[in-house]
Amino acid sequence: MPAKQKLKAKQLNTLPDGFYPDGDGLYLHVKGNARSWVLRYQFNKKTHKTGLGSLRFVSLAEAREKVFKIKKELANGITPIELKHQEKQKIDIEISVRRFVDHYAEAIENAKRVRKWTSFRQSMRWYKTIERYALPVIGNIEISKINRDHILKILNPIWDTKTETAAKLQRMLSGVFDYFISKGWIGENPARWKTGLDQFLPSPSKVQTVTNHPALQWEKIPEVIKNLLSSNLTQYDDLTMRYATVFGIVTASRIQEFVEAKWDEIDFDSNTWIMPIERRKDRKLYPHRVPLPRQMIWLLKELKKNLKGEYIFCPPDKLGHISKESPIRYLRLAADDQIVTMHGCRSTFRDWCAEHKIDKVLAEKALSHATGNEVEQAYQRSDLLELRRPVMQEWSDYCFSKIKQ
Repeated sequence: MPAKQKLKAKQLNTLPDGFYPDGDGLYLHVKGNARSWVLRYQFNKKTHKTGLGSLRFVSLAEAREKVFKIKKELANGITPIELKHQEKQKIDIEISVRRFVDHYAEAIENAKRVRKWTSFRQSMRWYKTIERYALPVIGNIEISKINRDHILKILNPIWDTKTETAAKLQRMLSGVFDYFISKGWIGENPARWKTGLDQFLPSPSKVQTVTNHPALQWEKIPEVIKNLLSSNLTQYDDLTMRYATVFGIVTASRIQEFVEAKWDEIDFDSNTWIMPIERRKDRKLYPHRVPLPRQMIWLLKELKKNLKGEYIFCPPDKLGHISKESPIRYLRLAADDQIVTMHGCRSTFRDWCAEHKIDKVLAEKALSHATGNEVEQAYQRSDLLELRRPVMQEWSDYCFSKIKQ
């Protein structure tokens, strides 16, 4: 008796209703628009059948491969039902394996909620640091199997060369694993410092050489401002960048505070810049107010003539804000290529205040620093805006002292 002819792939979509054998108990069942695979098999002297999926998703070759696998298991006494149950158990086990990469974000978001982070940058700093240094080492490892050796493998390469970053990363990882402990996923924290990593790594304070941000002498500031505002210097190719640098120097603000400044933060009626809470480094729950000297009002009105978007310092042909690197680059050009930073200009302002006998509290308030001990801070809640206004005007007059006004 001749062998039954096997099905051919090209004919499968044109067959009318019916059961069409392919051999080894495999059939294609056609009913209307539905076409599905069925396997008939013998087990314990009884005939059984099981579905193998729709023709839309399971090709002829894949159906034959499934039949081969099922027949092989049947020879070992395992039915298709038992095989499906085993595969489901395997999937459930894989899902129950908690890898670090799948849960670290959950820990960060929990820290953000519990610690009430107001700055988007803070959580992003955690994400970026952990993703850069930790994920390549422990990302795909099951959380319960991560130990101190894994953490040391992350930290050792950067402990001596990037000590500040490494120390922050250690604290971040310790916080993440504390969260895992609270969920009952692990018993001990492999990233803890005390009686843990401190037995294998030197204290960051013993490794790191503390260096201040390079700062200009306050006597040189008028010349720098003059260079920044000089229209005949061709290396200063963008007015916005120059004005942003001047604004940062005169307001003594942090670079991330002024590069992201928006027009709706400027109150031209009171000549005040009202910096929102989320950009305050000191985490105070109210905006930081900066009195704007007349030179800064002039500068802002000049920029407003070519208003492009919501940000004050908007790069050419773009709607976002300038890069934090841009003011640093322009500052160094204006300072004859000295290695100085915008943050160092805050120190320059503080030195100028000390030399000119400016009240210490007013100087610190201008820098958005806390003043006094906890008791004094509790009673001194005013930002002393109007008392700071003449100080900032005097500082601005000095900065512009080489500019014809």
